[in-house]
Amino acid sequence: MANYTNEISAMMEKVSTMIVTQDKQGFYKSAVGGGYGLFELLVISAVAKADCSIKNIVSHFGVNRNIVNSVVGSLMKSGVLTKIRGENDARVQLLSLTEKGRAVYRLIEAEKQRELEFMLSEASINEEKAILKFLSKYIQYRTEKFVVKPR
Repeated sequence: MANYTNEISAMMEKVSTMIVTQDKQGFYKSAVGGGYGLFELLVISAVAKADCSIKNIVSHFGVNRNIVNSVVGSLMKSGVLTKIRGENDARVQLLSLTEKGRAVYRLIEAEKQRELEFMLSEASINEEKAILKFLSKYIQYRTEKFVVKPR
């Protein structure tokens, strides 16, 4: 391991702590408002990319259906999501962003872009490659090591 292992470990712990804290307080609160948690942001982003069913979200994120139902209910109550009938199968209800939801999504994306530009503003191309490699290995480890197998 490299000479910075302890520092990297400490920073990773800080990042984890900050994510949990911001999840409870709401991400991008000043820019987006509403105090959306991380999973709410992920659902908004998933629906923005393509209208999808609750079943699709459960499958995509591998999370309990009750959690998804709760988050979807909250987002519908706040006017961000709505349910629409499927084009090919009217029995299927798809989630879709409302106008408010599309506005929230645009704000989220703008904040994410601003955040990324800030973090990479002084990085060289080689440093960007090293960051990408590190994140790729982190995701690989978390995916392979902590994958939840269906029973």
